[in-house]
Amino acid sequence: MAIQTLTRVFVFEEQELPDPDPRMTDTEVLDFYSNTYPDLNVGYVDKTELDGNVQKHFIKLSIGTKA
Repeated sequence: MAIQTLTRVFVFEEQELPDPDPRMTDTEVLDFYSNTYPDLNVGYVDKTELDGNVQKHFIKLSIGTKA
């Protein structure tokens, strides 16, 4: 039996952002990318899907939503 490692990507506005470091949490990845995409300061991972060996984390913005 072989162990396969999943590759994480983060999907933001239909753009796939590569995982900067697999040891980072979702929040740390959002913080990392917020320098390039300031909207991610109010972002969160809404859902995660598996696509082959790729784990896709879909990012949503909490702007304009009611708590």
